[in-house]
Amino acid sequence: MDGLLNLLSLAALNFLGNVLDFRTYSAPNQGEDEVATAEQSLLLNKYDRCHISGDERASMCYVRGIAIAIFDWIRSNCTVKDPGGNVVEDVASYFVNRLLRALLCYKACAMRHHLVGAPHCDTAALRKQVENVVKVDSPLAKLWAAKDDLPDHSLAFGPTEGYVVSWSASPAECCELE
Repeated sequence: MDGLLNLLSLAALNFLGNVLDFRTYSAPNQGEDEVATAEQSLLLNKYDRCHISGDERASMCYVRGIAIAIFDWIRSNCTVKDPGGNVVEDVASYFVNRLLRALLCYKACAMRHHLVGAPHCDTAALRKQVENVVKVDSPLAKLWAAKDDLPDHSLAFGPTEGYVVSWSASPAECCELE
C-alpha cells in the first residue's frame, strides 16, 4: 500500500503542477507586491495567461498527461481491498480528490488567519485552478462532483495496515522493452 501511495503522490504532484506553482496566480510580469494592471488582469482572467512562460506551461501540460496515464494505469491494473475485504473503487481519483479537498480547506483556514501565502493566491483563485484541473480527468471529475460524499478534510489516507494491493500487470509488462 505504501508503494501505491508513493506512486499516487508522485503522479498527483505532477498532475497539480500549475495549481501548486505560485506563479499561476500572478498575471504576466506582475510583481509579488504589485496590483495587476487592467491589461494584466485581462490576460490572467480572460485568457488564463499567468506569470509562467508558455514553454513551461506546455511542459506542465505534458507531465499532467503523464500523470493521467499513470492514474489510468492504476485504475486498470490495480485492485485495492480494505481490511474488511471490500474493494476500494478508483483509488487514484479518491486520493486526488481527498488531496484537493484538503488543499482548499487548508487555504481557506489560512486566509481566515491572515496567512496569505503565495502572492495573489486567495481561496477563490485556488478553487478556480482546482476546478480547471479536475475537468481534464473524467473519473476524477465525476468523483469531484460528488465531493461531499468524501470523508474529512485531512490529507491522511488513514491507517494502511490490512489493505491488500494486487496488480494485474506490472509496468514492465505494459512497456515495449527490447
